[in-house]
Amino acid sequence: MIYGLIGIVFFVWVIFFGGASRLENTLVGYFEFGQAGEKAIYIKMVSWIGLVFSVGFLFFGSSS
Repeated sequence: MIYGLIGIVFFVWVIFFGGASRLENTLVGYFEFGQAGEKAIYIKMVSWIGLVFSVGFLFFGSSS
């Protein structure tokens, strides 16, 4: 559950608080987003997908 919350916070930072431009063309951006780490707009698109899956796993993937 804590990893889901950390993922949501990370993706919100990337999408809304300028994290994509900071991760653009960096080693961390490449390891996190693969080839999409070259442009900020691609990082944001992948982050939206990650945010949807993180929220989905947090609310629908928990068995407890």
